[in-house]
Amino acid sequence: MRRRARPAAAACAAALALAWLAPAGPARAQAVPETAPPGPGAPGPSAGAASAPGAGEAPGPAAPGASTRDAATSVEAWLARPGRVVVERRRPLPAIALGGGARIALEAVVAFEPVREHERALGVRVRLLDGARAEEDDIAYLDPFEVDDLARTLAALPALERLERSAEGPAEIRHVSRDGFGVLVSLSSPSAAPRRALRFPGDPPHRLPLTDAALAELRRQLDAARSFLFSAPPD
Repeated sequence: MRRRARPAAAACAAALALAWLAPAGPARAQAVPETAPPGPGAPGPSAGAASAPGAGEAPGPAAPGASTRDAATSVEAWLARPGRVVVERRRPLPAIALGGGARIALEAVVAFEPVREHERALGVRVRLLDGARAEEDDIAYLDPFEVDDLARTLAALPALERLERSAEGPAEIRHVSRDGFGVLVSLSSPSAAPRRALRFPGDPPHRLPLTDAALAELRRQLDAARSFLFSAPPD
């Protein structure tokens, strides 16, 4: 007699498949450290992610385009270092409309010193465009490996939502970068629709409604940013 597969085993197999799709992606009800070091395979300084200033360097004023808060990412720390000639090449992308009238704008950044053009700082700058409350420091940065992680997370979200809606009790799916930028999904019950939100760093952090259209556009723009970052050879 052939045994029927148990639902728990099927759910376990689905979870393992989703974990493979987004290895650095979201976890259910598990905090994501925002200051954790890059994992294996993250690009080093020679691959585009520049290191922070050395211990003997004075912090100095922030460079144009960098915020005045403490840098959590390699690209922001590199951009904030003063006293250098820096070339910053940008690929601005159209603003993405979120719920509540807020918008975000992504900008891929490739920066380097002319005398060391082979050593490049790569990343994505995200600005919060909200006339009611946006401030000068409403900027988030993503290092190249974080762009990949977030893109994989967004691609896996629909399947993760279906999986968690079949579980008992409420759940939350989240993915947050080291700079505090990310996506949150709240699941209150199997019959209720998932509530998605975009998390933006701030004091307190912003939590902005993320519509289906905004989610799809964010995925598209992350792919466009990745293409710019890794296809712009030195002149």
